[in-house]
Amino acid sequence: MTKKTEVQTSFEDHPDAGSMMKAALAVTTILSTRVHIEHIYTEQREAVATARANGVSWQKIGDALGVTRSAAQKYYGG
Repeated sequence: MTKKTEVQTSFEDHPDAGSMMKAALAVTTILSTRVHIEHIYTEQREAVATARANGVSWQKIGDALGVTRSAAQKYYGG
């Protein structure tokens, strides 16, 4: 007598399908948020450059960022 092998017919039939879907969604979310964060940093850097080009002080920029004047200046290369 030969051993009968069960063939999986679809992803949903897999016993760990729920966990696999959650993991895939988590990875997709990580990627998506990383892209958004990169966009936000670029937008913020451009706003700081525009503010500086128009005479805004490092103190005001630091205040807006929630950091010290020197931290803003150091981070944004002033």
